[in-house]
Amino acid sequence: MREKIVELLKNTKERIIGQDKYVNSAVLIAIAELDAKEYIVLEKRAVEIRQGGEISLPGGKCDERDKTSEETAVRETIEELGIPREKIDVAGKLGILVNPSGMILEVYIGFIKLESREDIKHNSDEV
Repeated sequence: MREKIVELLKNTKERIIGQDKYVNSAVLIAIAELDAKEYIVLEKRAVEIRQGGEISLPGGKCDERDKTSEETAVRETIEELGIPREKIDVAGKLGILVNPSGMILEVYIGFIKLESREDIKHNSDEV
């Protein structure tokens, strides 16, 4: 039994006990360079949706089809901002926020390649 426990702990990179009781979400702090200046891309959520009208980072709830929370952050960024996958470069995970309201939020930082602000083709159902 000892060996099984030690092996389990060796293969565990990161675990939040009780994670299945929370809403699991991921966001991307997307940094874009335009005119030799760097910007963090924020969005205003569509009025008709949950948390409507709030300013947020691109991201959302983890989906069963997402293999990782990083995939969630990227998928949601693509869906919300219309930026192609090849223009998103995830640098890494900043950290995890466990919110007392019942949400676990995994935060990533990445860079998006834009030629102009018009490259963002936001989804008006969400943003």
